[in-house]
Amino acid sequence: MKKIFLFGALQCILFLSIAQNVNKVFETLKWDEQFKNSQGVWSQTSTAQNAFLQSPEGYNVWRKNESNGFFILPKNDLKFDFFEAELSFSFDKSKGKKQYAGIVLQAQEGGAGAILIELNRKKQFRIRRVSNNRISNVSDGNDGWVKSNKIKGSSAFILKVVTKDRLYDVYINGVFIYTFTEIEFTEGKIGIYIGQKSRANFTSLRVKSDDEIDVFSSKMSKSQDEILNETIVKLRETINKKDQRIALIEADLRKFKNVPKEDSSQIKEFIRLRTQDKKNKRFLRDLEAENESLTAKLKKLEVFKKEIADNESGDIIINLSNLTTAQKSKIGEQESTIRLQNESIEKLKNRNYENAKTISFLELKNMRSEDQIQKLQQELRKTDSLNSELKYQVLAIEVELEKLLKAQNIETEKPEKKSRRKKKKKEELPEFIIEE
Repeated sequence: MKKIFLFGALQCILFLSIAQNVNKVFETLKWDEQFKNSQGVWSQTSTAQNAFLQSPEGYNVWRKNESNGFFILPKNDLKFDFFEAELSFSFDKSKGKKQYAGIVLQAQEGGAGAILIELNRKKQFRIRRVSNNRISNVSDGNDGWVKSNKIKGSSAFILKVVTKDRLYDVYINGVFIYTFTEIEFTEGKIGIYIGQKSRANFTSLRVKSDDEIDVFSSKMSKSQDEILNETIVKLRETINKKDQRIALIEADLRKFKNVPKEDSSQIKEFIRLRTQDKKNKRFLRDLEAENESLTAKLKKLEVFKKEIADNESGDIIINLSNLTTAQKSKIGEQESTIRLQNESIEKLKNRNYENAKTISFLELKNMRSEDQIQKLQQELRKTDSLNSELKYQVLAIEVELEKLLKAQNIETEKPEKKSRRKKKKKEELPEFIIEE
């Protein structure tokens, strides 16, 4: 077991010694941003998607959008090719552990490209590459996220990146974490990044760089072939170191092939080492693939160099001029289309304004008509009520009239009977008259 422990310690030492590629120490402080006064340098805004505000604690950045993050670049002309950048920030604990933020390196004009290094509150880091509005993962893991036990803390971080000769070493809170290579972007801006539904407070951004010639600079005296050859040599040295490390691991694995089956702990260690060997082989294949990619880029550069040498008469300049003219023509057509669209929009706005006026007039007229209708309905109700009262009065009068008629009929019938009786008496009188 002691041998196994020593082997594991030796493996860790070899890994650390091989992994760090940039040994340059930068002395000159080129940019010291303490975010005490962000006016004119960093965006100050508050919308439904973002809230970037200066506070006494630093630059408070809140990305409210739930679908993607946001790049924030300074409003200055500072660009760097090889440097040491150190960014200090902390997350808002109340927003949860899914928040992430980081630093933007080698940012190109117009969003053509950049390198993005991110951290979250789950002790995970991620390295991504932005090129032509497409984002690809440089680090392996679930969506590029790699968990590391070397990351200490979950809210406050100091993210440092050291780069030279297109090699990048990443440190988190003073501990080395990861190394990678990027050869396309030779120079660019440095900014900050905030992830979706994340809120962070940035307190410091310090950049150091020395005044020396970058090996990838287009102004140096070395030829393109020499530059790429040096890069390939460095990558091959890295591959050879990895090969040596793998050979050591394989040698130790051969030693542990005859481990007694009774020792379960040694069997577990053997399985772990075999798994590590598979990972190393995968890493080696990735390095070989990267080497092939660099070789292909070298061939393309050689072809381009040959084209430049064969076209000293100015054919390339003519082609570029023709391309520029075509682009200007396309831009002019697009501007004309935009102008026509703007005119159509203005016409639609005017028509909409006239329609709105007509609608307002009709609504006012409709309101007046409704008022008149309500008044007429009230008068109609009054008329109906009066009519009902008149009908009631007519009925009462008819009843009284009927009573009067009945009374009058009774009175006319009584005198007729009396007259009849009188007539009868007169007719009977002659029968009782006695003559003298």
